Formats: sequence, structure tokens, C-alpha cells
Amino acid sequence: MVRNLAEHNLWDGMAFEVSDSSLIASNVIDDNGAVGLKISGASNVRVWNNTLVNNATAQLGVYEDARTNTNTRQVASGVTWDTAAVALQRTSWSRTTVARSFPSSTRSTATVPSSWAPRDDLEHGR
Repeated sequence: MVRNLAEHNLWDGMAFEVSDSSLIASNVIDDNGAVGLKISGASNVRVWNNTLVNNATAQLGVYEDARTNTNTRQVASGVTWDTAAVALQRTSWSRTTVARSFPSSTRSTATVPSSWAPRDDLEHGR
């Protein structure tokens, strides 16, 4: 998903689910009714150069859910639908922090380095 404008949606601005080896780049995700960018059941996702602002519940949500890939050929090639290896680079957000939801039984982890603090000075259009 590259170079999109997602604004004023009733729920999430963008949702990226059950995928592997993907790029989410150069998007502006603004003023949506729930999470700006929701990533769920996806692995090896690169989130680069996005702007996420003024979304209602969180700017970025990285979630694990109950879905499991039962296609043995896809699972053997690494497409498990387990949320893992989500990398953020040069992505800015303001107003609300990052949401993470992982059940205790999941194998996946997500971390957000402390250097990726929300930016309070980000203005729409900058």
C-alpha cells in the first residue's frame, strides 16, 4: 500500500491483515474514527515514511488475533498469519500512542523503540 490518503473513515483508516512480506509506505492517514493503521495477522511488514495523525483510538495498532493459516503450502513458505517482524522507519504520528494487543499464548512479539516517541508538534499538511 503506497501513496494513499485515508481520512475521515468511520472506523480504521487502513487495515492490513493476514499477509506476508509487504510494504506500507508514503501514506497519509488522518482523522479516522478508530485506529489510523491497523496491522493484524501479518508478518515481515515494512512501515516506512507514513504520517498518522488525529485518529480516534490510536495512530498505529499492531495486533495478533485468533486466525490461523491452514494452508500447509503457505505455512511452509512462512505465511503463518502470525503477527511478527513489523518494522517502522521514518513514520510520524501525533495525538495518540501506539496500541498493541497480543494474547499471552501468542508466539509473536512487537516492540516500539523508545526513540519512536509520538510527536506533539506534527501539524496536518507538514
